[in-house]
Amino acid sequence: MSIDSQIAKKLLKKIMDNTNYEININIINEYGEIIASGDSKRVGKTHAGA
Repeated sequence: MSIDSQIAKKLLKKIMDNTNYEININIINEYGEIIASGDSKRVGKTHAGA
């Protein structure tokens, strides 16, 4: 199952708005590419652990 980047960005915003922690969240597609991130500089990069 996969989601497109627009849905991932909306989901990420909802999660981060409701999380009290100072953390970064990444949403990664099936190819290991970060499609949404709390750190916008990471979008489009490959996640090494994925």
